[in-house]
Amino acid sequence: MTMMMMMPYCGRRTRRTSSLPCLVALILSCALLVAWNGSNSNGIQNDSSSSPLQRQLRQQQQQPSAFRRRLSENEEKNISSSQETTTTILAQHLQQFQPSDEARVIGPSVFPKPTQKIRALLRQNHDNHDDDDDVEIVVALKPVLGQHRPDHDAVVLFAAEYSIHVYAQFIESLRATGYDGDIVLSVHPNDLKKDDIDQYLSYYANGRGVVVYAPQQVCYTRQGEETESANGGGRTCHLHQVYGKKRQTSNNNTGDDDDDIEPLPDARGPRTLQNIRYEIYWAMVAPYHGSSWILLVDARDTIFQTNPFANVPRRTDPTGRSGLLYLFGESIEATNIGKSAQYNYRWIRQAYGVEVADALADKPIICSGATMGETVAIETYLRAMVAEADETGTVLMGSDQGFHNRLYYSQKLANADSIHDIVVFDQGAGIVNNLAALRSKPLEEWGNGKLVEKTANGGGFVVKNWDGTISPVVHQFDRHKDLAGILAASKADKTTNDGRANMGNLQQRNDEEMVSIFCRMNQSFAMLNEISWTGDGSEAVSWVSNQHPVALRRHSKLGDASHQNSTAFWKKLHDY
Repeated sequence: MTMMMMMPYCGRRTRRTSSLPCLVALILSCALLVAWNGSNSNGIQNDSSSSPLQRQLRQQQQQPSAFRRRLSENEEKNISSSQETTTTILAQHLQQFQPSDEARVIGPSVFPKPTQKIRALLRQNHDNHDDDDDVEIVVALKPVLGQHRPDHDAVVLFAAEYSIHVYAQFIESLRATGYDGDIVLSVHPNDLKKDDIDQYLSYYANGRGVVVYAPQQVCYTRQGEETESANGGGRTCHLHQVYGKKRQTSNNNTGDDDDDIEPLPDARGPRTLQNIRYEIYWAMVAPYHGSSWILLVDARDTIFQTNPFANVPRRTDPTGRSGLLYLFGESIEATNIGKSAQYNYRWIRQAYGVEVADALADKPIICSGATMGETVAIETYLRAMVAEADETGTVLMGSDQGFHNRLYYSQKLANADSIHDIVVFDQGAGIVNNLAALRSKPLEEWGNGKLVEKTANGGGFVVKNWDGTISPVVHQFDRHKDLAGILAASKADKTTNDGRANMGNLQQRNDEEMVSIFCRMNQSFAMLNEISWTGDGSEAVSWVSNQHPVALRRHSKLGDASHQNSTAFWKKLHDY
């Protein structure tokens, strides 16, 4: 029995008469690897006579063999030896994820669209033009690169003021899993002014599933002076022209003509990019079908090991009116909201007061840096996050995680009709493995001591869940210095090999595409501490040098060296 689903808690409204959608979701969400058998047996009986927690424990112990991954003999032995321990941990942890009675919100929750708030703010500012019935507030933000594919899944991220290797680390590791859905990014406009980033993202946006937005950003120093930089998220900002006015006329009643949209300045007050990003997320997921799956995840500190959507449940509500939402916890063993006094407790206290913060002090931390679900559920979640920021007026850096936890533990989020179930996974038990809380002691002292293991050929490392299965998404990998070093080297090697293979095919590509691939090579080597390539790279080096000197000169830092020696060439590329 594979203990893949060691620690999910299914948040469920009492007015539901059936637990089947949630239980099916809990089982199906455990198929994390490309090497799964692919069987979709859902022989789970709906036992309404017991509590959700009891049903989860029974389901954990009776998981059908059809969901077993093809394991090697050693893996099989390790899984079997950990069953008793993981089941015990499951029983201990599940109760802690239950919503708080003291912080509970009674009644259905309805979260306004962010555009409705903009209309209200304009009216408050006496913009009489918006009192006209034929004026609508709409999303004015459009992609600058790429096109959405609404029937695909999407990984959505907010990335600003990062180097090329952050973008490449994210995209290359995700594509290496076999994931072929959309990757939707919001980037700082200045990032696209850098040749390497612009060419790299343009390469992937050209029919390869990457969609790029670049909202106009104005931030403020402590002295109130305008600046383009958010300074690592420490400054408050405005994002202009995200929304716009659209007047409906008899000559234009289709709503398809973007030329009739008048972009608006940001009507909300200055706020952190951590909070602003949920408005951008909301705009970026709008094109997707309600049954598509969306993963919202941080850009800088995320690496992919397997396809995160490999076996998620599909169309969990056949009517399409509601969807399933997945949340991911941080290590209960390491911390909780109360122990994180300077961060999580303070974020909740600042937004909701000491009574709510105290009521949640003993609860596990649920990370806001990674959330996934069906689009219909994600859209509601994003409305809720924007509404919490609007209602509380909190601009504290990191406060979005306070909103995130309060929405879950108060059941305010679960009370929304468009979310039929919420599944919370403990750290090391779900699709996303959050590692930030594990930095206080050596990796081998956590859990079963096998968080990071060498691959079978000894050429790299993988991060695993506590049951011995590979973590599809590794989040916050850079928090632990040992893990950061291991993974950076491992994933850089993989990305380097991909880039090297592309380089060998350059002769078959045109100059424009060659430049884009050349940029991919740049980021690959920049991630490595040492480069010592020789031999079979020399042909590609010679070809690039002789046939495309103009392309090389576009990368001025490489200079005009002859690059006849491949080792010198790769070292030069690495230095760049």
